[in-house]
Amino acid sequence: CARVCVCACVYACVCMCICVCVYVCVRACVRACVRACVRACVRACVRACVRACVRACVRALCVRACV
Repeated sequence: CARVCVCACVYACVCMCICVCVYVCVRACVRACVRACVRACVRACVRACVRACVRACVRALCVRACV
């Protein structure tokens, strides 16, 4: 598949996943953690979430669109 297609798609996936994951993780972490720990908790959660989300998104969108 054209490199441009993959780049555009990955960028879109990353943006969407960051938004989704920050929202989900902040809500979960605020519920679970005291205020002092929220920042570290969210950072770790978002990193793991975004990685998994982008992988799934790229597989679903880019691979299908390009094949």
